[in-house]
Amino acid sequence: MTFFAGHKGSDAKPAPTPKKAKKPLNKVSKKRSAENKVYLMLREKFLRDNPFCAVMKIEPSTEVHHTYSGKDREKYFLVVSTWIAVSREGHNWIHNNPKESREMKLLK
Repeated sequence: MTFFAGHKGSDAKPAPTPKKAKKPLNKVSKKRSAENKVYLMLREKFLRDNPFCAVMKIEPSTEVHHTYSGKDREKYFLVVSTWIAVSREGHNWIHNNPKESREMKLLK
């Protein structure tokens, strides 16, 4: 059997099926939206007042680590005394080393 240029034989792969439309993200409640606005203001001041990572010491802090997680996270979300200023690398270290982090009071 002779095929012409550009002809696809029976072993050609079928066209990919179209992907399903992604479901839109849930909207944030008014209460949570208000909390997020307060959080962003507090976070900005907190990082300005704590310029260095609590874990890596000489690295600049770029993130806020919340010492409470899980069911307690919401309760302490806006409690600045439960926050730790960290770099991305320091934040990763905390979560990759939970035992040591708890001993250092970086996780509760």
